[in-house]
Amino acid sequence: MTTRKKDEYEIEMKYLNRVCGKLLRLLGMPDRSKEAFSFVEKFTKFFSLIVCYALIIFFLVTTILYVIVMEKNIHVKLKKFPLVFYNVLVFIKYLCLIMRQKQIFRCMKCVEEDLKRIVNLYHRDIIVEKARYGKRFFAVICVFLHITVIFWRVYMPLVKGKIITAENVTIRPLPSPGYYFHLFDDQVSPFYEIVFFLQCAEGCVTIYTNVTICTLAVNFVMHACSQLEIFISLLEASVTSTESTEKESVNEKLAVAIEHHTRIRNFLKNIESAMSPLYFVDIFGCSMTQCLLGYCLMMEWGQQSIKNVIPYIISISSLAVQIFVFCFVGEQLMLQDEKVALKTCVLEWHRIPYKKAKSIIPIIILSNHRMKITAGTVVELSLQTFGQVIKTTVAYCNIMRTIM
Repeated sequence: MTTRKKDEYEIEMKYLNRVCGKLLRLLGMPDRSKEAFSFVEKFTKFFSLIVCYALIIFFLVTTILYVIVMEKNIHVKLKKFPLVFYNVLVFIKYLCLIMRQKQIFRCMKCVEEDLKRIVNLYHRDIIVEKARYGKRFFAVICVFLHITVIFWRVYMPLVKGKIITAENVTIRPLPSPGYYFHLFDDQVSPFYEIVFFLQCAEGCVTIYTNVTICTLAVNFVMHACSQLEIFISLLEASVTSTESTEKESVNEKLAVAIEHHTRIRNFLKNIESAMSPLYFVDIFGCSMTQCLLGYCLMMEWGQQSIKNVIPYIISISSLAVQIFVFCFVGEQLMLQDEKVALKTCVLEWHRIPYKKAKSIIPIIILSNHRMKITAGTVVELSLQTFGQVIKTTVAYCNIMRTIM
């Protein structure tokens, strides 16, 4: 293997881990284990946490107060509910990330250690192939989430333009109107520009929180899939030894395979412990928000307002993509696990010396214990779950259309 080829492998394999590290650092969660934690870094972390907290709370409090105190139209209040509900979920997800950052960094460290162990060129090819899935999903998630936030926070206020009321008062639309306890008027410069910027900045926190969770899910699960594929390769190598000199090393090869499989299962347990609550909040939150947005979409559709319908369609599509990412990686893990279980049954175990065949039993037993990723230990992440969520959303929207 040439140096250039090895460097290319390192870049491909460690890409998602580096992306996750940068996203977590951006949200105020740097990895303390990798480098000295200086005063500047501590201050940067504290400042990032305060800014993210402040932006989310500022947006939630002012929007909720506006809906309760200022807005009298019940239909407008209902249209604001999906936005408020989704941002409450973003706040919960951000808190979960902070509370579980040590476990998340432990999983990232496991990924780094596994990558350092790989010396076989074929095994590197397996990891790179799975890593490319992650890169594609990361790009798709970023595109959808950025488009959604840009439409709601920038496009919608600009398209509406200035509104002149019957009292000849000019209103400049904001991404979301807020109530500020009469401390200032958000229609007067520079307060309008400041509030507009803060609400757009809160949208960025929403993007990076969701992108971080989705990227972590893809990175961890696809890495586990690549390790299971490598495990199959190790099993095949242990039973294809035909020469006498190779037969003497069967025990060593089986020991390596068993150790590798045990490490994978421990890694998946760590993923389940660290990410399962985040998966649950995301799946549940996106499903509920889709239903609420579907209701709002039906309302706008009845008013034949195309420019207001487009953001709802984009938002529902973005939420569907988030759910699909979680369910797809969960499905990939289940398929890979089934492949491992099948392989342990069809391998030519009879080629292993009889006295050494006892070590096969724990391999077969472990391989037939299903490995899966769940959302809060309640829902299995699979394409079947994705189909059920989409069918529920479509059924809800159909009911709303019939009623309206």
